Amino acid sequence: RRFTPEEIRLIGSIGQQAAIAIEHTGLLADRERRIAELATLDQIGRAVTSTLDLDQVLNAIMQHINSQFRVEAGSLLLVEDDSLLHFKIALGAKGEAVKPFTLEMGQGIAGWVAQTGQSLLVADAAQEPRHFRTVDDATGFVTRSVLAVPMQFKGTVRGIIEIINRLDGKPFTPADQALLEAISSSAVIAIENALLHLETTKRLAEVSTLYSISQQLTGHLDPDKVLNTIVETLKQVIDCRACCIFLTDASGRGLEIKAASGLKPEWQSSARLMVGQGVAGRSITEGKLLYDPDLHASTGTVRFDQTVRSLMAAPLIAREKVLGALCVDHERPNAFTPDVGRLLSIAAAQAA
Repeated sequence: RRFTPEEIRLIGSIGQQAAIAIEHTGLLADRERRIAELATLDQIGRAVTSTLDLDQVLNAIMQHINSQFRVEAGSLLLVEDDSLLHFKIALGAKGEAVKPFTLEMGQGIAGWVAQTGQSLLVADAAQEPRHFRTVDDATGFVTRSVLAVPMQFKGTVRGIIEIINRLDGKPFTPADQALLEAISSSAVIAIENALLHLETTKRLAEVSTLYSISQQLTGHLDPDKVLNTIVETLKQVIDCRACCIFLTDASGRGLEIKAASGLKPEWQSSARLMVGQGVAGRSITEGKLLYDPDLHASTGTVRFDQTVRSLMAAPLIAREKVLGALCVDHERPNAFTPDVGRLLSIAAAQAA
């Protein structure tokens, strides 16, 4: 039989009520999602403003991002030296597989975001030419969907937050991008505060070190005590394996280790250089601070202990007279920053 007019009116009325109910359900879901997003932003704001320790700030940011997005992996990178992106921390179910890496500006998705200051949402990384597949090879999993946003402070990109592959298999959405950008805006302020605190702490440590050295030097006339005070004080402040002082011998052409802290005894007694030889010897002839970030990658470099990778040396020169060189080394490549170089140069001038 045919539907009656009453039945048609009834199903029409039910349809209208169903549409209203569905609309209300969608609005309720949107409302609950928005509440969850605001709660996440509030939690991140509280967490990152509760400490000035950089590592704690970065961990708090990434933990809350992971709880919100539930991803396979992700990373936070900071811009250093104005041209490089350095990996700082990973997140996600497979985050432990992410090895520390460095990208140049413009390299990969993260590098492009850092260079342009624009967010990038990639639904299929296999079709994205900017995707840097070398990172995939190192991590051991396949990147499908990527969302990367810049962390900008006063118009300058300070870092990148990148998340990869939602656990539910869905691609990231514009709503995800908007939320991660909001998180990034809060996070970068906390990171800047932590970096400023770290920089201030470093400067205070440098001033304290130089003051300590100055006090010790003016309190002693015994050369051995003076030299040992210098190397021991610097070893305590600088993150290094060893600190030593080479002084010229009677001929003025050779260099001998006269004081050391952290150096193996056999090297202290047997290590000899000629002026102009090795990093320490060349720092004397060139009259300036020299730094070799990776001795294993250098050719023709003199090194006594094969475990040493980084070596920095500053000349000891007083009244135009060459006395020797002040050196620090590390078993890790790229171990020293320009801050260490500045401190070493000032300490060398003071010591000389």
